[in-house]
Amino acid sequence: MLVLSVITFLFALEVSALPTSRPEIDERDNYSVIRNDLGGPCKPITIIFARGTAELGNVGTFAGPPFFNAVGDILGDSNVAVQGVDYPASIAG
Repeated sequence: MLVLSVITFLFALEVSALPTSRPEIDERDNYSVIRNDLGGPCKPITIIFARGTAELGNVGTFAGPPFFNAVGDILGDSNVAVQGVDYPASIAG
């Protein structure tokens, strides 16, 4: 029983040492399922993205927004435009 208590305590210490959310990045991130950035000024990088089957909007939810946020974190949001592709994205096509 003592071993289990020690393991639980050590696990709790490890979990409390994990990094927490970074507010400056969370505020900057954009998880919108619709992106139409081509209507504004030209940016150095343009990403044309088509969502996965049955996903919402024109860029989806699972792969698109996290990918755009990562690119924006590396290259700067002001350097990246994202344009989603409007198509059915259904199983039937």
